[in-house]
Amino acid sequence: MAISVLTWWSLHVRTPLSPEQERIQVQAATDLARARGWVWVNTDNGIYHYPGTRWYGNTNSGKYLPEWIAWVERDQAAANGQ
Repeated sequence: MAISVLTWWSLHVRTPLSPEQERIQVQAATDLARARGWVWVNTDNGIYHYPGTRWYGNTNSGKYLPEWIAWVERDQAAANGQ
């Protein structure tokens, strides 16, 4: 079965997002992660933070994950509820 070039192109090439579109997309991902109760993992040091804490989503580099995946990756919870 052949796939048309136009279909392949539309599936694999994305147009750049405007700064406003990117901000909206990041906010939507953040809201979804909070709603699911995911933790924020600081990828520089392997420490994870819970929703509502100071560093949740506020480190220079990181990612949202379910807590059990952070635990499997051997990340550690932040001390003192930070």
